[in-house]
Amino acid sequence: MGDELGMTDTYLRYDQLIDYMSKSIGISRETVRTPFQWDCSPQAGFSNKTKTWLPVNPNYVTLNVEFEQNARRSHLKIFKEIVNLRQLEIFRTGDVQFYELSEYVFAFSRSNKFLKTYFIVINLGSELENINLRKFKKRLSSKVTVKISSLFAEQNNGDVVSAKSFTLRPSAALVLESSFY
Repeated sequence: MGDELGMTDTYLRYDQLIDYMSKSIGISRETVRTPFQWDCSPQAGFSNKTKTWLPVNPNYVTLNVEFEQNARRSHLKIFKEIVNLRQLEIFRTGDVQFYELSEYVFAFSRSNKFLKTYFIVINLGSELENINLRKFKKRLSSKVTVKISSLFAEQNNGDVVSAKSFTLRPSAALVLESSFY
């Protein structure tokens, strides 16, 4: 689908639109239907033809499966880590709570009876945000471990941060693990 790579919509000129409905109403669904980006070869490894039905997004040179598999950090690697978290019992059956940490920071937690909690914290804004999880969950250890960090986060997987005060960059997200419920 491209989500796992962080693929983005492709700009298409009017003459590149193929769908009749897109041309007649001027709104195209085709911008999200461009070829999947496998590698940096011509046509992104999607085809060996000189032209595809819809054009390949120009960002295919660095936004492709091959590049992301070889990168130290990438959307693809983060996506796989998140999929693996879904295998944990706590993410399937654990208690869920939602938090509005600020106008632009959303969080939720998954907890279970084994005294473990995961916090997923997402900064949807354009400013650096200071995060305090302890004001929402009093029975929480003072330190939490970064299980997964997004590409824009300053923290790395395995870092330990204070639950009472850490910063989260714009468009960044963290999955945090705590041993106390």
